[in-house]
Amino acid sequence: MDPLDRHLVALARRRRLTRALIAWSPVAATSIAIAATVVMVIRLAVPDLAWSVAAIAVAGILASAVVVPRWWRRRDHPATIAGELDLRVGADGLAMALAAQPAAERDRQWLSRLEPALAASVPPPLPRQWALGPVIAAICLGVAVMLPQTTEGPGVPVTLLNLFRQAHDKIDAVAEVMTPERKRELMEQVEALERHAQESGMDQATWEGLDRLSAEIASESAEAGKRLTEALIATEAAGDALAEAHNADGGRAEATRLAQALAELAKQAPSLVPVLPAGDAAALKRALAQAVAQGLLTPEQQAALERAGLDPGGAGAEGAAGMDSQQLRTLQERLAKELAEGMKKFGGWDQGEGAGENGRGGVQRGPGHPPLSYETPNRVEVGNQMALPAGARLNADGSVTIAEQARDAELDDASKQALLRAAAQSFDPTAADARRATVSPRHRAAVERYFAAPEATTPPAVPAVPAEERRPLRPTPKDAPIP
Repeated sequence: MDPLDRHLVALARRRRLTRALIAWSPVAATSIAIAATVVMVIRLAVPDLAWSVAAIAVAGILASAVVVPRWWRRRDHPATIAGELDLRVGADGLAMALAAQPAAERDRQWLSRLEPALAASVPPPLPRQWALGPVIAAICLGVAVMLPQTTEGPGVPVTLLNLFRQAHDKIDAVAEVMTPERKRELMEQVEALERHAQESGMDQATWEGLDRLSAEIASESAEAGKRLTEALIATEAAGDALAEAHNADGGRAEATRLAQALAELAKQAPSLVPVLPAGDAAALKRALAQAVAQGLLTPEQQAALERAGLDPGGAGAEGAAGMDSQQLRTLQERLAKELAEGMKKFGGWDQGEGAGENGRGGVQRGPGHPPLSYETPNRVEVGNQMALPAGARLNADGSVTIAEQARDAELDDASKQALLRAAAQSFDPTAADARRATVSPRHRAAVERYFAAPEATTPPAVPAVPAEERRPLRPTPKDAPIP
């Protein structure tokens, strides 16, 4: 194949590629744009079809490929290709004349004169402007694919969903004062209420369930605080009993009560059981073993102590009997210190309580909005009447009565008679007595003379006039003169 044939083949291939690109570009831009629109709609509004995003994107890109073979199969006439090559190299018809002959019959001298022009020529460039549309559509498709997939919209407003979030926060805040089983049970209740709210809305049953859940959380926290307080009191009582040298038996009895209090604490809140050093932990186990030997701990309490890391059966009866007062005293001091630290921690676990109440932000039931900041630290104390709303009064027992009335007052017979007398007195004719009114000084004498004269109440007498002297004021029709 000589240089002329090679340039003819390259030019024919470039013409076919250009023709296919021009035909493919608008179809590709349209199909990719449609795919980008569909993917964007799925990303933003149809989460159920998220699995089809990749397939739609690939289909939009490959859909335009169906038009390429049709335009690629079309071939130009050899004379057309030879004429275009002749024009591009400026051969003045020499390239066309040589291309019309077979390669073996071409004149080598004329071909050698054409070779410099063929070597300097380059194939025509591809039309870049036709690729701009598909590139822009592909960028839009990539942006649509990269959009975050939306999820199913909540069945209840976000404001009400905060209620369930607050319930989770409350359970997490007091998780250390309850057993893991109890925490898991409360979490399941919250999730069940949230599912019910998303399916059926916030009905009365959901509100009551949230109230009941809050009450249970508060009860668990209060019960754990009670057990912790009992353990601390028992520890201090054991220390007071051991401080008396003559009351060794009483000290052992107090140590037994301490073991019972710790067992109840481990049963209610295992995380509140203090962690002691190795020596003190062994002494505590001996005290617990003594309580077990005396039959003072129930199987549930023993199991709770085992879960808390205090196995009362590990010390044995011999170890329980081998404790003296000094060991009990050391154990009491260590326990008192650790339980006091637990009380400090326990005081900070109510951070989630009171949300939505006065002075705290949050969602609450009923009309109105709670203030979002603390205004008066003592606004809820008994006797703080300045914090009461307008029209309210503070009762003697500490309760507050809101002065609002939805119906008319109930009146007894005496009150009704008093109202009737007041109405009659207001509309009595004598109520308009001018002497009871305030008059100016210049009129006061005339008013007094008027009411002082008895004849002023009767009309004055009119003197009689004889009939013959009476004259009509105007002529009657009978006496009227005739014109």
